[in-house]
Amino acid sequence: MGFSTLRSILLETCRVIWNVLSPSVMPKPTREKWTRIAMEFDEKWNFPNCIAAIDDVGSYGRNSDGGIMQNSIFGKKITFNALGIPQKKR
Repeated sequence: MGFSTLRSILLETCRVIWNVLSPSVMPKPTREKWTRIAMEFDEKWNFPNCIAAIDDVGSYGRNSDGGIMQNSIFGKKITFNALGIPQKKR
């Protein structure tokens, strides 16, 4: 088999595995789950209104962290409030 054929098979296999397993292995958090995550983060790290910490995305040094985040699917979902993250508590 050629490289292109193997590449196509591998990509399709990974796509199918992701589509089948991701809902049960990595379900999208609900608003209630986000709230629980924020409470646990605050209790453990004393950072209120925080749901995660991201450190080093593994990109080239010349690329800014903000630019990488802004152009990522995750960053765009945060920008357009598409993740169901609740508003911060006052």
